[in-house]
Amino acid sequence: MCVCLYLRINFQSLPRKNQSHEETIDNVKQRNLQRKNQENFEEASIFIKGKIRQYEQTEYQARLEHVLLQWLLESRQLYGQFPIYPSEETNGSAILFKDMTIDEIEEFVNKVLRKTLWF
Repeated sequence: MCVCLYLRINFQSLPRKNQSHEETIDNVKQRNLQRKNQENFEEASIFIKGKIRQYEQTEYQARLEHVLLQWLLESRQLYGQFPIYPSEETNGSAILFKDMTIDEIEEFVNKVLRKTLWF
């Protein structure tokens, strides 16, 4: 059965006796056109995906800026001053993203408060 199926597939791709030379050329042209259209479709798809990513990045950046500005304003309204950022001596804002234990966080906050409030 496998041999018959294989032979049928191969024979279908060959030109038939009744099929003229012009029909074969038309089939080749059609396949080439399909290939070209497929390539154009893939290029357009990549281009559109890139544009969507670019749009999402700008939207994300705008939302993030809005959220940060809102947080700064709310923090100032609640505490009467803007938030205190880590100094460059402690690696600046990188320390905010460092995995820390509760004790390390308390120690850091106390150290920052002592510096800013002159205890």
